[in-house]
Amino acid sequence: MYAIRGRISAGLFLLFFITLLTVTLAGGRAFALQTRTGETILVAESETVSGDLYISGTTAVIDGTVKGDLWSACGSLEVRGCVEGNIYSVGGTMLLTGDVGGGIKAIGGTLTAAGRIGTDLFFLGNKLDIQNSASVGSDLYFAAREVLLEGVVGGLLKGGGKSVGIGGEIGKDAVLYIQYLTITDGARINGDLTYTSGEEASVSPSARVDGTVTYHHAQYKKRTREIVPFLMLAGVAVKAYRFVTLLLVGLVFILAAPKTALQLSEGIRRKPGASAGWGAVLLFGTPIAIAVATATLVGIGIGTLTASAYFIAICLGQVSVGLCVGRLILGIPQDSEKKGLLFGGFALGLFIISLLRFIPVFGWLVWAASSLFGLGSFVTAVILKQRKW
Repeated sequence: MYAIRGRISAGLFLLFFITLLTVTLAGGRAFALQTRTGETILVAESETVSGDLYISGTTAVIDGTVKGDLWSACGSLEVRGCVEGNIYSVGGTMLLTGDVGGGIKAIGGTLTAAGRIGTDLFFLGNKLDIQNSASVGSDLYFAAREVLLEGVVGGLLKGGGKSVGIGGEIGKDAVLYIQYLTITDGARINGDLTYTSGEEASVSPSARVDGTVTYHHAQYKKRTREIVPFLMLAGVAVKAYRFVTLLLVGLVFILAAPKTALQLSEGIRRKPGASAGWGAVLLFGTPIAIAVATATLVGIGIGTLTASAYFIAICLGQVSVGLCVGRLILGIPQDSEKKGLLFGGFALGLFIISLLRFIPVFGWLVWAASSLFGLGSFVTAVILKQRKW
């Protein structure tokens, strides 16, 4: 794990990754978590969740208190109560009217904030709306098509997208890479404003920038201007959908066969070289075998069944890799078959791997490595089982 961290280039996702590990490992508190799934998930106003909460479903509403972190893979998430830790969310929409003691790291369609965020906010998606009643305690990083900022950001504002409107207060510098920038009445930037755009910003006479304003002109072809934000958001949506799908597959797998999931992850941990080697054989050899089989009329059925098993094995292999990473971080022992603990480790590992896949070029290598280790884990788990671990 540490070798992987040492190879990541500096930038937004390095900060994201280090923050994630720091928050997860720091504090010396006992590890406790709950998992909830279903069509509708509700934490009632009178309810207090001790420790971390992992949720997956269509709609989730948090009216009560979560003492730890909230991990969400839901189509719609509404936080009206209090989350004392951080929120990690992948989904369609998120609405915050309550209080978050830590920060928010979210990938989704829309995030609307009308409450307090104690530390940083990271957002990748379509629209980010920071309303005038909202506050972000530290920095705000974003990659979104549309951003409306009427509240308060205590630290740095940095990001890129199509249009940004600022009507609130920025505590430090603002660094933006956008097509259109509008600074409205009452806006205040307490540091420098540096932006790269195809045209100069529309700035209200009553807006205030305490530092230096630097404008870098960017020449965009019309078609490029139209398609780049779409491609960026489409890529984010595909990765978010993949994450949610694998999260659900992992949940079902761990609930149905926790011992098998543990054995697969242990095979990667104890036999990484063998896992990668066997994974390479299966990853590249299986498609060749399928092609040979389907070349004859008799082998079409066999080839079809083999192809189905191949893709299922790749999905389950991703689960074993995510669980292995999560176990290494959280220190989950090899004899633990507690389903909630295993799912928590898997969700954490999968989240980290998904973040790394956003990094250009390196993300492809992460996918290749996770596929190799995941497929190879089926062989190494059998070997270890024959040797009685």
